[in-house]
Amino acid sequence: MKKALSVCSVVLRIVLCVLVGVLLVYNVYMLIAKLAFKQQMPTFFGFASAAVVSGSMEPTINTGDFIITLKRDDYEVGEVVMFLEGGVYTTHRIVEETEDGFRTMGDNNEGSLDPWTAREENIVGEVVLVLRGFGKAAAFFQTPAGMMCIVAAAALLWVLAELPSFIKKKKEKGNEAN
Repeated sequence: MKKALSVCSVVLRIVLCVLVGVLLVYNVYMLIAKLAFKQQMPTFFGFASAAVVSGSMEPTINTGDFIITLKRDDYEVGEVVMFLEGGVYTTHRIVEETEDGFRTMGDNNEGSLDPWTAREENIVGEVVLVLRGFGKAAAFFQTPAGMMCIVAAAALLWVLAELPSFIKKKKEKGNEAN
């Protein structure tokens, strides 16, 4: 039993270190890309993410959801993509392909096509994952305060993982004194 607890404690610490390390590297990379290289929507191995702030894609994607997109070489009618148009990132469904690009429309926009044509070079990527209601939390964790919360939570979990070992040593010292 003692060995199992020890192994669990070591595994938990390793998982915590890897998870916190990956999150911190990702967040630092995103901050540097935004601040130093002036990328409005940085990608990480072709992936980008965003919190959804409008209901134009409801019920498929709701306000407050968090989306992950993946850059691809080509896109097809029916796919939901995020793209830059007029300085604003929009997530809509491709409804038609033309010589100039793609015609898009929000699922909740009652049949009215967007007034623009999304050119392929302005597409950030296809939406590959929607995390329901996670948009505000994800946006917070990408801030410096959010990163500090991640580090604090990891430190707390580290201490909790060490607690059984600490209690065991304390008991052993108490038994030796008697």
